[in-house]
Amino acid sequence: MPIKSIKSKILFLLLSLSVLMVLTMALLMKFGVDKGFSKYREGLEQELNESMVRSLEAHYAEQLSWQEFLNDSKNWHKLIFKSATETIPNSKRQKPRKRPYKPFQKNKLERPRKQKKQKRKRSDRGLEARRNGKLAGAIPVYTLFNDEQNVVIGPSFWNDENDTKLPLKHDGQVVGYLAYATAHLPGRPQEKKFNESILKILWIIAGVMIIMALLITLPVAKYFTRPIRVLNQATRQAAAGDYSARTKIKRNDELGQLGKNFNLLTQTLESNAAIQKKMMADISHELRTPVAVLLAQIEALQDGIHEADEKNLNMLHDQTNALRHLINDLHQLSVTDLGSMQYQMQAVDLNQIIFAVVDGQQLLAERQQINLSLQLSDKPMLVLGDCNRLNQLFTNIINNAINYTDMPGQIVISSHLDIKAQQVEISIKDSAPGLLPHEMQQMFDRLYRQEGSRSKKLGGSGLGLAIAKNIVEAHYGQIMAEASDLGGVCLTVRIPKHV
Repeated sequence: MPIKSIKSKILFLLLSLSVLMVLTMALLMKFGVDKGFSKYREGLEQELNESMVRSLEAHYAEQLSWQEFLNDSKNWHKLIFKSATETIPNSKRQKPRKRPYKPFQKNKLERPRKQKKQKRKRSDRGLEARRNGKLAGAIPVYTLFNDEQNVVIGPSFWNDENDTKLPLKHDGQVVGYLAYATAHLPGRPQEKKFNESILKILWIIAGVMIIMALLITLPVAKYFTRPIRVLNQATRQAAAGDYSARTKIKRNDELGQLGKNFNLLTQTLESNAAIQKKMMADISHELRTPVAVLLAQIEALQDGIHEADEKNLNMLHDQTNALRHLINDLHQLSVTDLGSMQYQMQAVDLNQIIFAVVDGQQLLAERQQINLSLQLSDKPMLVLGDCNRLNQLFTNIINNAINYTDMPGQIVISSHLDIKAQQVEISIKDSAPGLLPHEMQQMFDRLYRQEGSRSKKLGGSGLGLAIAKNIVEAHYGQIMAEASDLGGVCLTVRIPKHV
C-alpha cells in the first residue's frame, strides 16, 4: 500500500535511517568487541606459550633431560597447569575456606586421624579437578619433542602442519621443541558467557535506541507537517473565494517564508477583489449618470416638455460624447491591462512628441488661462518606444494638468537626461491647487477623481492617468507624483534612454 501522507513518509524515512544507524552501530560494536577479545586471547595464549617455554627450559636446566615426563605424565600436566595459573587471570589456586571453630563434644566419638587425612586428600583432588576444569578450555594442547624431533609427551606428530613449534634452548643449544595447535580454541565457558552477555547488552541497547528514535521521530514529523497542514487548509479557503485566510506560521525557515508569501498572496488577491468590486461599482456609476441624463432629456422631448431645439440637441450631443469617451477609455484601460495593446517600438525623440502635444493643447490652455512653458533640453531625448502611445501618454498627462489647474495658472514641462541612471526624465509641473501625499498615491488608480479643489472641471472619466501608467510600464519606465514648487502637482516620467 503506497504511503501518501507526508507525515508518514517523514516518519518512515527518519525511523528507517535511525534503525539502520542503530543496527550498524550495534554490529560495529559487536565486531569491535569480538576483535578486541580475540586479540586479548591471542595475547594471553602467547604469554602462556612463553611461560611454558621458560618453565620447560628451567626444568631441563635442573634435570638435564626430559626423562621425568616420560616416567610420570602427571609432572607434565602439573607444569602446564602451573604455567597457566601464573598467566591466566582468576585461575590461581584459591585458599580453602576456614571452617568456624567448634568446641569439642564429649558425647561424639573422635574420628580416626587417618580418616581426616583421606578427607583432606579428597577435598584437594576436588579443588584440583575444579581448577583444571576451569583452565581446560583456555590451555592449548601441547606436545613436547626432544632435540631429535621425537615425541616425548603429547598427541601431535612432527609433520603436523597445524602445529607451531617453539625451540627450547639450554646454554645456546636446542634441547627440544614445544608444539601447540595454531587453531583458536573454543575458549572457556566463562569467556563464552562473557561474549554472550556482551551481545545481549548490545541488542538491548539497540532496541532501546530504536524505541527512542521512534519517540523522537514522531514529534519531528509533526513539526515539519504541521505548517503544511495549515497551508493546505488556508489554500482550500482561498480557492473557495475566502481571501481573508491567513496562516500563523512563526518560523524562520523555508516553511515560515512560504507561509509569509501565502499571506502576501491572499492579501493581494483580497485587495484586487476589493478593487475589482469598487471598479465595477464606479463604472456602473459613471455609465449611469450620462445614460440617466440622456434618458431624462429624451423623455422630456417625447412628452413635449422640451423642444427639439439647438440647445437641447447640443446637450444630448455632449452627454453622448461624454459617454463615448468613457467607453473608449474603459476599452483602452482593459487593453493596456491585458497587455494586448500593440506597440511598434522604434527610436523616438521625446522632445518632438512633447512639442506636438503642447501645440495641440495650446488652444485649450489659452481658454483656461493656463500658460504652457517648455524647458526642454537642447539634446535629443531618444528612447525606444511607440510614437502613438507616447503621444497618448503625454496628451493624457498635460490635458489632466490643464483641467485641474486654477485659472490663471501655469504649467512647466521640462526634460533632461539622467546620465547615471541612463534614463530620460520628463517633468510636468502645474500651479495650485495641490494634493495631499495620500491623494498623490491614488492618482493612478482607476476611476479616481478627487472631488475637492482639483475637481472644478467635471466630466473626466478618471481613467487617463491609469492608462498613462500602463503605457509607461510598457516602455519599462516609471511614473510618480510629488508636490510641485509651483504649488500644484509634479508628475515625473522616467523612460530608459535608447543606446
